[in-house]
Amino acid sequence: MNKIITLRPYQEKSINQISANYKRGIKRQILQLPTGAGKTITFAALVKRFISVFNKQVVICVHREELLTQTRSALFNHFQIYATAIEARNKSKPTEVNVAMVETLNNRLRKNENYFNNPGLLIIDECHIGNFKKIYKYFENCLIVGVSATPISAKKKDPMLNHFDKIVSPVSIKDLIQSGSLSANVTYSMKSVSPSDLKMTRGDYDIKQMSDLYSKSKNLNNTIKAYNKYCKGEKTIIFNCNVAHSKLLNDQFVKAGLNSRHLDGSSADRKEILKWFKNNDDAILNNIGVLTTGFDEPTIKNVIVNRSTTSLPLWLQMTGRASRPSKGKDFFKIIDMGANVFTHNDWSFNHDWNAIFKNPPKPSKGGGVAPVRECDNCEAIIPVQKLECSFCGYVHKKAIEKYDTAEMKLELITSNINIFEIDNLSKSRNFKDWAAFFIILNKYERHLKDKTISKKDFDVYLSSFESMIKKWRNINKKKYTKQVQLFAKCEFSKKIKINN
Repeated sequence: MNKIITLRPYQEKSINQISANYKRGIKRQILQLPTGAGKTITFAALVKRFISVFNKQVVICVHREELLTQTRSALFNHFQIYATAIEARNKSKPTEVNVAMVETLNNRLRKNENYFNNPGLLIIDECHIGNFKKIYKYFENCLIVGVSATPISAKKKDPMLNHFDKIVSPVSIKDLIQSGSLSANVTYSMKSVSPSDLKMTRGDYDIKQMSDLYSKSKNLNNTIKAYNKYCKGEKTIIFNCNVAHSKLLNDQFVKAGLNSRHLDGSSADRKEILKWFKNNDDAILNNIGVLTTGFDEPTIKNVIVNRSTTSLPLWLQMTGRASRPSKGKDFFKIIDMGANVFTHNDWSFNHDWNAIFKNPPKPSKGGGVAPVRECDNCEAIIPVQKLECSFCGYVHKKAIEKYDTAEMKLELITSNINIFEIDNLSKSRNFKDWAAFFIILNKYERHLKDKTISKKDFDVYLSSFESMIKKWRNINKKKYTKQVQLFAKCEFSKKIKINN
């Protein structure tokens, strides 16, 4: 029986924003929604609205067979729209709404540019994947909507900005956690390897070298220890370096008497393995990236990222696999074996996708040093400014000695300062080199204006300000020299006065 669906407010907002942009003549748009936010339902609802207004054809392009089936099901089950499947094994002719595999679509358009006689809307699922770009030229007069949780192009020389004019990003991961649409997470980072020792190949760590490092007995044992400590008996998905590494780790899990299997792109029993994974609460599934997108299994309780990456999209796609709510799952755990959280921040961090779209980062640089640290008691990753661990309640005594009188105001200030956003804004508007420095300083001044500041408070705020400036310098690959430190102290002292 078809299920009548009510869109969530942010899903309705997404469609309204895309429609308003289209009315203004903006034909190429990106819809960014976090993993688990219901991207398929949202763009299916967009299709429903489009065909109710325009007498034109819709084409939805996907890159995997599972996504083709998933999309057609969503259209039919929730919106009573029958979509024709365009794939190599059938010769179906296009209808009003069509779902196509990308390579099949490209082949048919190459043979006949007028394969669709009246196209009006092209939707690209997972638009950050580069193999879609070759079909844009066939839909120049159409509304093109790219959909992605992580709209960052893997090729730094060809960013998303080259193909799209506007990004719609209506909701953050934290918003979705607060509304109950996504599960909260707790993250642990296991320092078993140092990614700085790895060489770079094509903008990311060299897979062969990384596999050799992660396949050492010490690191295999550390992964099993991490599982036993944080995940034992719970459904867990593990992302490994390559096939050899994944199979090797899987063998170790099996030898340890654990319910573990391996899956890769060439696995002939893929459907049977995924069914096994769904039906076994203690299942451990080792894979090498085939389940990073379009895989929905709400009962996953743990994600082990058993590799390092400089790619923010890959990090978010992997860690988001367990984010969907499920009965009996109050939160999910991320076990980071590759120090990724200190490069890209935690999964739930609010990234400014509009700023990233306008000023795309170079993939090899990652996301900068994240303002996080480990809890001294439970080892969970927590914001650096937090005194009390949200997961175990432990109060960090050293932090109290230093920050007690300034805690609330300091948290208020730091929560309103996004170094990456400020730096991107300054560059996009061609501000002078030190503009970001003074924007940060002015934020401190505004929050502390007319406040009683003791000498102890002043030292706390100054230390926090210096930390911000260090991060800003680090983003721009510049050192925090003694001269810069002295300048920072002098400018801060001019703005923030001690009340005797």
